[in-house]
Amino acid sequence: MKIYLPKLRALITGWRKVWQQGDFPVYIVQLPSYTGSAKPEGGDGWSGVRLAQLQCHRSIKNTGLVVLVDLGEADSLHPSNKLDIGNRLALWAPAKDFGKTNLVCSEPIFKSSKIEGSKIRIAFDSVGKGLMVGSKKGGSTAKSVGSFWLGKVA
Repeated sequence: MKIYLPKLRALITGWRKVWQQGDFPVYIVQLPSYTGSAKPEGGDGWSGVRLAQLQCHRSIKNTGLVVLVDLGEADSLHPSNKLDIGNRLALWAPAKDFGKTNLVCSEPIFKSSKIEGSKIRIAFDSVGKGLMVGSKKGGSTAKSVGSFWLGKVA
């Protein structure tokens, strides 16, 4: 959605200007994986809005992004699992504003990809202790449901 990014950017810079508190932290809660009227390929659908939210986070100083793609339900724009959303938000301030370096406050976010012969190497920002394939219900802890091969890390 081409208009979303400049409007979100204007909202954040407007708040900072009006409240005269410098570049205070702003945390963005990304739209979940709702598919009700989305165009999965992007365009002006929900995935385009999620991309604009990511671009805003990456381009504006002192912002955070809470990813909800794994928490939403395909038929609802408002995930029923509010506990995990709140927990993710609650990690940002201690990790980024109060120096708690042992906290992982961001979910893995795609960073880059590189084709190497018949393989593709994918890099993510913020992987904590690593990635896993898991399943989760409500506020329960994620349980591993399988594995995948990441290949040899150079």
